[in-house]
Amino acid sequence: MLTTASDYIRHRLQRYEASIDHTRASFRDPSAHGELIASAPYSEQCALPVLLDSLAGNPDETTMRQEYARITKKLEALARESGPGYRESLMKDLTNLAHMYHASACHASICNLSDEAATAPCRRRLISLLLAELRVDHDVTVIETLLSMIDDNIRGSATVPEHSPASPEGRACFAVTEPDHNSSQKYSRQIRID
Repeated sequence: MLTTASDYIRHRLQRYEASIDHTRASFRDPSAHGELIASAPYSEQCALPVLLDSLAGNPDETTMRQEYARITKKLEALARESGPGYRESLMKDLTNLAHMYHASACHASICNLSDEAATAPCRRRLISLLLAELRVDHDVTVIETLLSMIDDNIRGSATVPEHSPASPEGRACFAVTEPDHNSSQKYSRQIRID
């Protein structure tokens, strides 16, 4: 059976709404639903605008955009009504996502992988959605600064030299910017790239 774009997007809209309902139920009775990932509805939401844009000219586009808007209002109500515990869970998810994004960008840089494949554009959109949601009542400047540095590196403003004169063997060295927590030095380690 061939799945059409409309069918696929309809399915994604159903998943989006189900994730909101599940998250709401999990906050009402955490023991009944297992471990909660507070950002699950935002994760479902982040790809939908791109998918809906792909429907340009499709007769289902208007109906699906209206359905997306209706479901998004449910998400806004969830964020408003679930209280500080939910928002703290969102902040924890945002912090974890930012660290995963950082790690994948570093991995892409060191292994010469394509930036888009390694840094997951949907993850970056999810981080942006959570930043927009949490900026109102949380200090997210540290995460925004980290993301800005990562994005600058991805755009190519930081390069790894072919030869480092400081290296006795003539190998290129790249300083890892994450500090060693047992050291007072800002750049605690170097990775040799042969």
